[in-house]
Amino acid sequence: MTPQDDLAASLAAFPTSDMAVLWLKVMATGISFTLFVFVAVFTAAALRQRDGYAGVAAQFALANLFAVLYIGSDAAVRFDVLTGDLGDTLFWYRLALSAVYLSLAAYINLYWAMDRRHHGRHWIRYVLWAFAGTVVASIWVEHPSLIIASEALTVRDMSVFADYGAAAPWFFGAGLVLFLGFCLGIVRVMFDRVGGLGRVVNLAGFALLLVAGVHDSLREFGVYLLPFSTLGLGYMCFQIGAFAFIGLHYANTLRERGRQERQIEQLTQAVARDKLSGLYARRYLEPLLDEGAVTGAGLLFLDLDDFKAINDRHGHHAGDAGIAAVGRVLTEHVRAGDMACRWGGDEFLVLVGEADDVALRGLAERLGEAVRAIRLSEAPGLQVGASMGFALLRDDDWRISLSRADQALYEAKQAGKDRAVRARLPDVEEGKRVANSS
Repeated sequence: MTPQDDLAASLAAFPTSDMAVLWLKVMATGISFTLFVFVAVFTAAALRQRDGYAGVAAQFALANLFAVLYIGSDAAVRFDVLTGDLGDTLFWYRLALSAVYLSLAAYINLYWAMDRRHHGRHWIRYVLWAFAGTVVASIWVEHPSLIIASEALTVRDMSVFADYGAAAPWFFGAGLVLFLGFCLGIVRVMFDRVGGLGRVVNLAGFALLLVAGVHDSLREFGVYLLPFSTLGLGYMCFQIGAFAFIGLHYANTLRERGRQERQIEQLTQAVARDKLSGLYARRYLEPLLDEGAVTGAGLLFLDLDDFKAINDRHGHHAGDAGIAAVGRVLTEHVRAGDMACRWGGDEFLVLVGEADDVALRGLAERLGEAVRAIRLSEAPGLQVGASMGFALLRDDDWRISLSRADQALYEAKQAGKDRAVRARLPDVEEGKRVANSS
């Protein structure tokens, strides 16, 4: 027979109720470890994002780790008792007691992290962990005046009790008082700061942990209310509450971040867009041109003809309607990668990516036809027209290219309006200047 077969045969001889308790403890260990992993992942995310609750989450994760340590050690003690092999039982027993006091220190730190009155008092946390470390170290030393007097063990109703020393009553009594005080404090802070489902789950988890801690402390003093320990169950309830708290907070954080991102996007669009035309605003396009993010592009400068006369004859509401209509025309006719903006007043600028003279002239002709087709109910019979100048971005500064497009627009106005003119190339202008100077 294999060792696994021997183990199965020996376990089969145990009473069903004892086996059920053992398997429950084993499953509790697995569930507890899984919850700890989830809490640790959420905690790492909170720390990386510098979340305001990162400190609270870290203490939750630490308390969860000690809860896993206790539940696993408690299951190991139960297994040793059932198999009759008590050689390592005292080790697991000490480890469980150590986990209790370490988790108590984590609960106190959790309370301080949640209570804003204790923020910034890091020195007191160092003192707390030093004290907890000292108490834990004393658990591993056998002496009649300390917590554990000898290696002797007492088994009563499948429960194990160590041979306690003179300090054991103080150990359990002080632990119980601290546990009661700080758990109640955590419940109070949790009730004040956590709402909704998170409050319900956390309060239930801490309440059950509180009851389980009191019950098992009384067992150490010889008061047996139930025939089994309940602290492992209490720890699991705490872990579920901790997972719910961090998980719900993380979900709320993501939801709040999404809301803030939408607000920022809305504000960005409000700043980037011209309200009347619906096009990009000049203050949005200028920084992009300053960054030089567009290569091989061209500029098309458009100005409505006789726009002042439209305002004077038909009113500013007609002028506004004309601006909005031109905005719609530009939106419909520019390509997806191009950017149309209202440069100011009745002037519009289109940044055309990957453009050449043919592409710019073709766009200008299409825009001219679309603008002439505009009809305004505010100004019956009005014929809207636009003059345009276009230039390739061939200069060191885009403003020079824009100036050449503006000069071409002026020439279109001088030539009779409602037409498009290509700007002179920089080298042509330089050659003309040299010819004139000679």
